[in-house]
Amino acid sequence: AGLTVVPWTFRARPGTPEADTAVADMRRFVETYRVDGLFTDNPDLFPRQR
Repeated sequence: AGLTVVPWTFRARPGTPEADTAVADMRRFVETYRVDGLFTDNPDLFPRQR
């Protein structure tokens, strides 16, 4: 329908099990759901494109 989809807020504390979940969640939203962008409190954990 031409709408931009940008979910928020993905957050985790680096070095904790929640960090792995946040990375997996961000990756799923970007790669599987093909969102246009996302907001995160942890840009250092954002999964970079390969």
